[in-house]
Amino acid sequence: MGLVGLKKQTKNYHRDILGHYATTELAIQDGSPADTFGSWTELIADIGAVPCILLSVNVPITNMGNDDNFSLQIGIGAASSEVAVAEVGQLWVSMSTYEEHSVFPLNVRVPANSRVSARLKSRGTAGEVYANLNYVEA
Repeated sequence: MGLVGLKKQTKNYHRDILGHYATTELAIQDGSPADTFGSWTELIADIGAVPCILLSVNVPITNMGNDDNFSLQIGIGAASSEVAVAEVGQLWVSMSTYEEHSVFPLNVRVPANSRVSARLKSRGTAGEVYANLNYVEA
């Protein structure tokens, strides 16, 4: 889902003329040992006064090993109290200079004033993905 035209810009998101919001791309680290989730990374501190619908998560994979796979959870809630509301993932096959960009549909309703975070696990270790969310007011 591409941006049609920039209407508003702040520190952590932008909004296009159709009313779609997109967060800034943030690095999300996997856990150690392999196949464990890393810590939650905040993507949106406060979604705002109106409930929203998460449309998709964009994931350009930048630091995964060959034949690695990953699982990315999206959660809502205060720090240390996040609850996973969606999970996406894929098998990642890489070459040394290859980068893949994936877009996963979500369609998840988020209550007003919610904090939105993500966490990652992968079969390897020292993996990371960059992710950003696209959403609209409900």
